[in-house]
This record gives sequence, structure tokens and C-alpha cells, in this order.
Amino acid sequence: MSNVSLYMLDLFITTLTEQLPTCVWYFGGDGSSTVVIPAVSESFGNIEILDEDEELTIYFGHFTHSHFSNPLVAVACLHDVFSDKLEFYGSHKAGGGFSLRGSNPKGSETERDTQVWSGHNG
Repeated sequence: MSNVSLYMLDLFITTLTEQLPTCVWYFGGDGSSTVVIPAVSESFGNIEILDEDEELTIYFGHFTHSHFSNPLVAVACLHDVFSDKLEFYGSHKAGGGFSLRGSNPKGSETERDTQVWSGHNG
């Protein structure tokens, strides 16, 4: 793990605990470079944050992942996830993604089944 990586992970954890103090998390994987946030809904799944030297990769449950070069932006994204402001669709196997909740109007060509962190349909 490089010094850049240690800085990113440390800043991420510090910001996470300051801005989202009720967020439960633990180190997973090898015990030092993966942060796991347990699911509040099994249908969504755990969130895993991987420290990949010069970026953080966040795996959003059963749906998708995204890359962050700024730990502060990663925590801001998690805030939106936990507030159910983002809805997720698809899967890691077949392609997934996320968007602002309600941005795909019902009946539109882009309508798809979505889910939010709390486990409700988007």
C-alpha cells in the first residue's frame, strides 16, 4: 500500500466517521484495505469500499461499482445513498448503475426496476 493510498483511506474513514457518525462499518477482506458497511436490507447487499492505491472503488451491494479519486466525494455519495437519494439497478454480472431517485419516469423507455439503500423500490 502506498503513502497516497494510506492518506486516501485515512481521510475517507475520518470523514465517514465525522459526517456519518451512525454509519456502522468494519475492515473486511485482508483486514486493512477494504471497508465494509453492512446491509440494512439483504435485497440491496453490503457496501464495500476498496482502497486501490490512487482511488477508492465503492461496490454498491448487488448492483454496481464506482471509482472515486477524492475520499470526500466518496463520503458525500454515501450520504446520498443512505438518504435514499440514489436508486440502483441491474447487477455486477449484467451491468448495473445508479441515478438520482425518480429520474427515470414510470412508463418511459428507460424505465427499469430500481432499489434504494433502505430496501424499497426506487
